[in-house]
Amino acid sequence: MAQFPQGFERLEARCRAEERPVLHQLRRCLDDQHLIWHHLPVGEAAQPVDLVVLSPRWGVLLLQVMAPGADRPPIVREQLQTLVGQMAGDARLVHADGHFAGRLRSPCGWGLVMPGPRPRGHDTTPPLPGCAPHRLLHADDLAPELEPRTFERRLHGLYTVHYPHTLDADGLDRLRGHLFPTHRLDGPPASPRTLDGALEAILHRLDDGVRLVHGPAGSGKTRLLLARARQLAATAGSPVLVLCLNRFLADRLSLLLGTTPAAAGLVVRTFHDWCQDMVRQHRLDVPATAHGDEYFAALARTVERALESGRMPSGRHAAVLIDEAQDFEPAWLRTVARLTEPSRPHLLLFCDEAQTLPATLRRRRRGLLDDSDLRSQAEALTLERPLRSPAGVQALLRQLTGAPRPIVTGVPVPVPVPELMLARHGTHEAELIAARVLAAREAGRPVQDMLVLCRAPYLMRPIEHALQQRGVAVQSMASPGWRQFDWNAPSLKLMTMAAARGLEAGLVLVAGLQALAQQDDTPDDTLRVLGMALTRCTDTLVLSAHGHSPWIERVAAALEAAAQGREIECRP
Repeated sequence: MAQFPQGFERLEARCRAEERPVLHQLRRCLDDQHLIWHHLPVGEAAQPVDLVVLSPRWGVLLLQVMAPGADRPPIVREQLQTLVGQMAGDARLVHADGHFAGRLRSPCGWGLVMPGPRPRGHDTTPPLPGCAPHRLLHADDLAPELEPRTFERRLHGLYTVHYPHTLDADGLDRLRGHLFPTHRLDGPPASPRTLDGALEAILHRLDDGVRLVHGPAGSGKTRLLLARARQLAATAGSPVLVLCLNRFLADRLSLLLGTTPAAAGLVVRTFHDWCQDMVRQHRLDVPATAHGDEYFAALARTVERALESGRMPSGRHAAVLIDEAQDFEPAWLRTVARLTEPSRPHLLLFCDEAQTLPATLRRRRRGLLDDSDLRSQAEALTLERPLRSPAGVQALLRQLTGAPRPIVTGVPVPVPVPELMLARHGTHEAELIAARVLAAREAGRPVQDMLVLCRAPYLMRPIEHALQQRGVAVQSMASPGWRQFDWNAPSLKLMTMAAARGLEAGLVLVAGLQALAQQDDTPDDTLRVLGMALTRCTDTLVLSAHGHSPWIERVAAALEAAAQGREIECRP
């Protein structure tokens, strides 16, 4: 049975009457290797196509469903030609040499679904000018009693080329990236990795209204936000606002979203930077005596009052999307909700309560929406999927937090745990870190895929010095005059653990464990911040420390427990 990433029941409820028999026939006659989408913008031109059929063996097929008596011209052929021209620029999707050099490796095709029965007898007049009969499906082809193999043969007759070439996982993913640019993870067409099936299914549920998307670190929340922001910007007539609290995350999101054609319709800011923009734009008054945290609180209250009084217009944005929303105050959520349609706000919140900052927890004792008028309108969605962090990192976290190991039947596989480097003093620790960075760079990992995380900026100075002495390009929060990172520059980023929320890297080095606990921390606070740092890793995690502290002993014991097999990952 064919698969529908948007959800078959949802499509059946919203499709046109003439499209419903086509959906049912595709579902009944095609196997589960076929993926089918309905009325999504396709290609860089973002033109909606009635139906897209994709399979590893038969490539892509575009279908246009003609309504009885409709004068809508057939445009699907031109849509496919545009798409093929776009895909031909991807070297991994075309033949490199030989007779078919430069042509696509997999078949592609287009067809029209006509409302009436197939012409009988000697009537060979094409029902549409320039459209050959073999390009058409008719009501006869949608009959429930038609054999699935017969329908498959008629469907295959719509393809331009008939040699089947089975796409591997990478080829299929790249083809999906060209079909649906808004689903790309990295933005540029050069590497069109796309959302997996589980995330895409969630994406298609993010309709108008208030949606609260929960998920642990590495479950794909930020990827969903990027995809939904691109999708909205490509189709909405009003600006789409993307907010977070972390300036580093805002810069990173802006870089990723700025590579898309729809970037002009996107605004990415931290919440307080956006408030400052509104104060300047609408000439609002903020108390001149406020400083520091008092100023930021006054800034948010000023914008809130301006929206309530009408001094600032509301309803001007198509949607507001918030990453790391667990640290937002209820009043801030009420403020940004006013920016969308008042009768039905379009607000998407992506959060992980386990990564709430300790200061936010002390200030707000209730849940994210408990004090907000939005709670009655919110629909909660939970991401239940494999995490990005390696198994060894997850095992370490379970040991540290005392969480039970998931019960999975199968063959036990020992988990390689992260390394803990114990140094004699701070300079020695910095030298060990620099040596690991150099080894990773020589092994082919780019420095921009590395993060070094410390609890406080003063711990970064010897590490920054050691890296610079060895010729490693580094941007550090501890540098004199530092303001922000240049994410386009090929450099290692040296930052605090809390500042790294929402970011990820292949190699993460968590340094200075001896200074992990801060003055006002409870043990839960310290563990929460450490968890934020550990889960930034997508491949290799290295921990380091010098001196003595209870936290070094706790981390070392957790690593030993995992390495000795008391924590294992099971493979089905």
